[in-house]
Amino acid sequence: MSVGIWIFIVNIPLFFLAWFKIGKQFTIFTLVAVACNSLAIILIPENTIITDPIICAIFGGALSGAGVGFAFKQGISSGGMDIISFIIKKKTQRRIGGIIMLINGVIVFIAGAFFGWPAMFYSALSIITNGRMVDFIFTNQVKAQVLIITRDPEAVSKAIIDNLHRGVTVIKGAEGGYTKSTEAVLISVITRYELPILEKVLHSVDAKSFASVSYDCKIIGNFNEMKNEATE
Repeated sequence: MSVGIWIFIVNIPLFFLAWFKIGKQFTIFTLVAVACNSLAIILIPENTIITDPIICAIFGGALSGAGVGFAFKQGISSGGMDIISFIIKKKTQRRIGGIIMLINGVIVFIAGAFFGWPAMFYSALSIITNGRMVDFIFTNQVKAQVLIITRDPEAVSKAIIDNLHRGVTVIKGAEGGYTKSTEAVLISVITRYELPILEKVLHSVDAKSFASVSYDCKIIGNFNEMKNEATE
């Protein structure tokens, strides 16, 4: 039986898991992605371009990670352990690239005992490259705390809630140290993926507002993912 067919069959239980744990839209598009992947493996002939295992591990991991990252960015996955990694990520808020590296690393380490440690080394190198590339592309998971100084807090906070679907804390009565004018401070936590949307919102609602962004802030408590990531 073809490897492509085996890949699809192995993913069937994971489709059911994704349907109940993540969402219908995520599952349907993931099924389509896995089907296309399996079909490509069956139809595209194998051609050896290079035989160096280190180069193959690095470039193969990078290309695979890019595909996985772009898939996650659109609210789908490429199937397999990516589905389980996505579920763990939603529960723990940890970076998905690290989760993928951990899960696949354990599998590869066990496989090394049966297929040899050199093969394990090259596979581990590919997994690390893959995970780093996923985190580099999948910016939805990078949290950023935003402080906004504005004279129109109602309009700006409403625009953030309507366009980014994020909560906003409003602190009124702040005073400018130089101008002595009364301003309001808005505090919100978004993702790096949403930052361009926030910039457009601020320019359209209050072009004179001032904002500072702090990346990789630690979140304690409930932080709802953006709607296109909820995949419902």
